[in-house]
Amino acid sequence: MDFAVWRVWKTGFEFFDLARAYGLSLFLYAGTDYLSDVLVREHPAYFLVTISPPIQKWQKTTPWSVEWEGKGWNYVFKTFRGINARLIAGNKKDARQVLEIEAPTIINTFDLRAKLLRQDDPEADNNTMKTIWGPLDPSAIKGTRGGSWTGAEPPILSDPVNWALSLLGAKELFFPFNVKKSSGGWTTYVLAPFPFCVSMKTSKEIVHLFREKRKLGKCYSVRHAGAWFAVRLYQWLLEGIVNHDIQETSFSRIGCFELSGGKILSGSFLDLSVLNEFLGRVTEDPKNNEQIVTLSTLLDLWDSIFLYAAVKKGGENIALTLADLIFNPNLDNYERHILTVFKERLHLESLSQLTRRGKRSIRLYNRKLLEEVMSHVEVV
Repeated sequence: MDFAVWRVWKTGFEFFDLARAYGLSLFLYAGTDYLSDVLVREHPAYFLVTISPPIQKWQKTTPWSVEWEGKGWNYVFKTFRGINARLIAGNKKDARQVLEIEAPTIINTFDLRAKLLRQDDPEADNNTMKTIWGPLDPSAIKGTRGGSWTGAEPPILSDPVNWALSLLGAKELFFPFNVKKSSGGWTTYVLAPFPFCVSMKTSKEIVHLFREKRKLGKCYSVRHAGAWFAVRLYQWLLEGIVNHDIQETSFSRIGCFELSGGKILSGSFLDLSVLNEFLGRVTEDPKNNEQIVTLSTLLDLWDSIFLYAAVKKGGENIALTLADLIFNPNLDNYERHILTVFKERLHLESLSQLTRRGKRSIRLYNRKLLEEVMSHVEVV
């Protein structure tokens, strides 16, 4: 075969499992000097990681050293005590050492299963197993697992290899945004796109996109941040498809949660079905310029509305109604959003100076755009 395949079996801890899959992918990608094609696909019971051509020997390359640098690591070790430089350095050193020592075993273990235990489990060996940090612990996510985290429960421990892979993956994949609350304090919105299929090359471009070029503005909730993130992600995917720069890239949902004081306050998964349906029409008929223009205009309008909401005092309603419409396109959400847009129409008509496309003016909903949105609205 001209490729090799790994299965990263799920534990039921969604964010931890996703981080492990990305960590393994990044480990393989960097260990081949970014020269191999590495893909991540999600299946019901596992994440599938493929590399082409097959890796013969993992090496400590320059890209591998670069992966252990940068500000992305600060988030992974964020605790209620803030960011501790010695804490970060020590854990990074341990994780890197584990992966480098275990590299021959990892590249030959095609079924990767994590061993997880509570710290108070009699079988837990606290000398060898590693604590999963709060920002990576899905059992702490209120809303997605039906529970809440008080800080009193014993932490979850992982075997060293899966612990190290999850740290590497979270550094790469999780997108944290620091947000100032109306009370004056700060919180962090964390977003993580779950892939149907994505390559490490494309993932690297997405990381650069959102950390350097298309940073989000003011967001009123983690759901709002997730919606804006999704719109900008799909703007970029559409451009890549039209320009033939992106192949076989799609996402199923965005996992998001709010982290404040080292504790996870709320979280949910935001479904991307509507945006995938929009994009699917373009991929099925890439020569349909009318469809491309319609989708591009709609995404630009949504991006502009979020920009408007970020700079306007009292822009919360229009942002949140649009987020609700994108992730739950029912008739009630459609009517609430359109009514809010109508109330703000005079202000929205002057959005051209706020758009990332510069001089081109962004119009409000016209008949074609409304028909496009309505075609996806569920009438119950």
